[in-house]
Amino acid sequence: MDAIVVGPGLGRDPKLAKLIDKLLQFVDANQVPFIVDGDGLWFLSENITMLPRLESAILTPNFMEFSRLCKAALGVDDVVKIRDPEEIRKLAVRLSDKIGVAVFVKKEHDILVDPEGDVTESEAIGSPRRVGGQGDTTAGSLGLLLYWARKTGLDWKSARKEASMASSWLIRESARRAFAAEGRPMTTTHVIGQIANVIRMVDNK
Repeated sequence: MDAIVVGPGLGRDPKLAKLIDKLLQFVDANQVPFIVDGDGLWFLSENITMLPRLESAILTPNFMEFSRLCKAALGVDDVVKIRDPEEIRKLAVRLSDKIGVAVFVKKEHDILVDPEGDVTESEAIGSPRRVGGQGDTTAGSLGLLLYWARKTGLDWKSARKEASMASSWLIRESARRAFAAEGRPMTTTHVIGQIANVIRMVDNK
């Protein structure tokens, strides 16, 4: 297995907690690129102690999911009400350090935080409209790019950074183009439809 992305469309059936636990054990033993998004993050926020310290994993919360994780791991309430970007960065550093896993927070500017405390912020410009499913697309592309980054020989820390920034740019640029073409009615399907065009642009440079 080259990479695992768990969470998008998973649902919250309590029986799935056993599946998440088995996947975590498998990833821990085999160091497979592992991305946790969507409902996968909900399960972790319900039982944060099930998460081992994993070099090969990246959690990809949106701001609401990030707030739940901070409450579960740090005991900090109402993170979703925080507007100061610097305070959010500090909380992300604390969270990653506490759980021992990299955290990629999807906000106005995506940020990657490593357990070592390093913070990398994406400067990619996206669409004025963020659509449902865009975060799932980011998580999926991140799983693939993390696998590719490791195949080039990068260590896990460098691979996480390169893959996260590449994924952020790829999906944001695709969303920007989708909005330019479709306007407000754009959907995630339009974003996905632009990915091949963005990759062709990179290949032609």
